[in-house]
Amino acid sequence: MSKWIRSNSVAVIYAVLFLITALPILSPLGLPISIGPTTRKFASIIDSLKKDDIVFVDINFSPGSWAENGPQLAVIMKHLWTKGVKVLFFSLAVDGPQMYMKAIGQATPPPSLKYGVDWVYLGYLSGAETAAAAITKDTWSLVKSDYFGTPLQNLPIMQKIRTAEDAQLLIVVTSGEMSWMWVRQWYERYRKTYLLAPISIMVPSGAPYQQAGQIAAILAGSRGAAEYEVLIAKPGEGATVTDALTMQLLYLMCLIIIGNVIFYTQRKGRRTSATGGI
Repeated sequence: MSKWIRSNSVAVIYAVLFLITALPILSPLGLPISIGPTTRKFASIIDSLKKDDIVFVDINFSPGSWAENGPQLAVIMKHLWTKGVKVLFFSLAVDGPQMYMKAIGQATPPPSLKYGVDWVYLGYLSGAETAAAAITKDTWSLVKSDYFGTPLQNLPIMQKIRTAEDAQLLIVVTSGEMSWMWVRQWYERYRKTYLLAPISIMVPSGAPYQQAGQIAAILAGSRGAAEYEVLIAKPGEGATVTDALTMQLLYLMCLIIIGNVIFYTQRKGRRTSATGGI
């Protein structure tokens, strides 16, 4: 058996990796997660919202970054539902509608909330920064109906939303660099609070904007989503993914230790052979 394992070591390594990744996903372990200060600040800003406050949410990512952005969007939705705020969802990414539909399926709104009254989705808005400027200046001039074809005048929530001046907060969930344009189109023009939920690799690029106060807080990738889920007691995909990543890292550490032990043992054996056992 040991001989077979040695001759098929690569296959064994990947098989074990598959198992330790799949098991936490199929049956979450609930491993402890420390919560960072920026996640606490992100959540506290949403927690400070009052009933009927208006929030703009840009769903600005594609399926390729769902593993990071999806859990972020779902947990943010769950928190927003608890606050009783009015939410205007839209997408500056062409795949945004797919992401909205998937996230809304995971973060099901409570029965007390009603589409068109408590939230609305405008769909994909082409034009990138031009669209961002237009939706904040005069939403009604940019679109005439929501994603499902309902005219804006038939949606009670839209009677309260015309410009960024009507809103208290912007949240951008993104995998791309269009997030920086919102500093210009939201914070600099209207001095409104801006929260950013990017993929992890974008966090260092966003740090200068956060330090300058232009971005109020950053929620960092799937790890940030997991922290958020623990903080507001709304478990979801973020914590599950973090469990899997933790198990992968522990496995990698074990492989490094085993590899070093094998290397040291083999080197010692070669030295013993070369000296004739002296």
